[in-house]
Amino acid sequence: MERAPEFCDLQFLVMPSFGPETLLSIYRVDRGYEAQVLTPKQQVYAFEGRVSEIECTEAKKSLPVKTAERLCGAWKQMLLRTRDTVSPPRVLDGVGYAFIRYERGLGHLSGESSNPEQGTRPYVLAEIGEAVVDYVQAESALEQAFVTTMAKSLDQLEASLQTK
Repeated sequence: MERAPEFCDLQFLVMPSFGPETLLSIYRVDRGYEAQVLTPKQQVYAFEGRVSEIECTEAKKSLPVKTAERLCGAWKQMLLRTRDTVSPPRVLDGVGYAFIRYERGLGHLSGESSNPEQGTRPYVLAEIGEAVVDYVQAESALEQAFVTTMAKSLDQLEASLQTK
């Protein structure tokens, strides 16, 4: 996971209970955006040793500018709403998600969710992140389907963010 870019506009970390994690990083390149997906061959959480010794698979792909900008906006809006939970629910199994956004002048924003309930904003944001991961790992013939999925989920999330 040390191969992740040092400076990213947003990151999305998927942490399943019993499998390898996945890290999505989206960052600017020239006049566009690139997305990188890193997946270790074994789970980082359960690894005993130096994390730098874990072999990872890596995929990179250019991301449409409009899509990347919408993703950055959605991450920012969601993370500005994030609040600490006094006593977060204890979840033993499932999938945890971490959402990270960096913006110059604002700094880092982050939040996490474990097993978000279907239909909730965190669930939709995780769905969007998973669609971006799928897009980056997809063969070119399947890319447009994932861009369409991202756009529909972004529409849904943006509409829900217009309400309290």
